[in-house]
Amino acid sequence: MNASSSHQLDIVLTPNGEVQKPISLDIFLIITKLIGAFIGIPLNTFIVLIIIRLRRLHSKPRNIFLLAMIISNLLLYFPSLIELIYWFLPLENVCRSYVAVIGLPNAILLWTMFLALADRYVAIKYPLKHREKVTVRRAIVFLFISTAVLIFIMKFIFIVGLAPIGCEIWFVHSK
Repeated sequence: MNASSSHQLDIVLTPNGEVQKPISLDIFLIITKLIGAFIGIPLNTFIVLIIIRLRRLHSKPRNIFLLAMIISNLLLYFPSLIELIYWFLPLENVCRSYVAVIGLPNAILLWTMFLALADRYVAIKYPLKHREKVTVRRAIVFLFISTAVLIFIMKFIFIVGLAPIGCEIWFVHSK
């Protein structure tokens, strides 16, 4: 058995024999995603703009972690928007971009929430060391580096080229 036939056996097929796509939307999901996006994106963007504009909110690392959590929350809308674009414009590249980003916003949000929790724990447990060691610049640098490492770890097989980004569901990923 060659590599191409073993690849075909690993893909989930529909009852019609077509390749199962990872994006399947019905009208209820479309409406709820649109409502969530129309409410959530402006609200989160407004909060981000307030934190960025007011200089006094720049001086504490906890506000940097709060800003990172809000931006991560905004990233949660990205896969939903790709799904809506795919519903209006069902192209292979749109589906591949969905496969490339799925899971990342959730992991980034969980990671930033963990970092904010760890920051608050250290601030309560060791307040003097926290004031001395944790600065806004260090918080920003640590957030960027750790998030880049998280993205690299989660999408390692696609970045290195071990697996192609395809618009199909594999048995490994199915329920």
